[in-house]
Amino acid sequence: MTLARIRSMVGDERAGRVELEDTHRPEAFRVAPFAVPQAPAMRVARGCPRWAVRRLRPPEPVTVTLRQRRPEALVFRNQRYAVEQSFGPWFFSGNWWGAEIWSVEKWDLIARAGNSRLCCCVARHALRTEWGEGWRMEALYD
Repeated sequence: MTLARIRSMVGDERAGRVELEDTHRPEAFRVAPFAVPQAPAMRVARGCPRWAVRRLRPPEPVTVTLRQRRPEALVFRNQRYAVEQSFGPWFFSGNWWGAEIWSVEKWDLIARAGNSRLCCCVARHALRTEWGEGWRMEALYD
């Protein structure tokens, strides 16, 4: 009943489940018809932490300060964070055959502002002019 209501509001082509496309391009997916899969329930071992990634769509601008080419601090949503740990850089584009191969630089950061901790993924694009010289906050880790 709920799915029928959603389809009537947004249309059949916009209601369903996300299916990843066979590519390394970021966020490459299509919407497939919804069906409940007949798979066994996933079990998480006792004591193992569960993590969630919250993608920011669209990515939000962020100011990153570098020291010796590594992130040292960042300003996100008007709050300044000191970077405690940084992991990266990772370079990719998603399309190995294109002119922009390895043009996106990504970092996973753990940063702190007082008692507030931020675990996130920031990125900058070396070739795209619409990004300017700026960084983007792509994801937050819970």
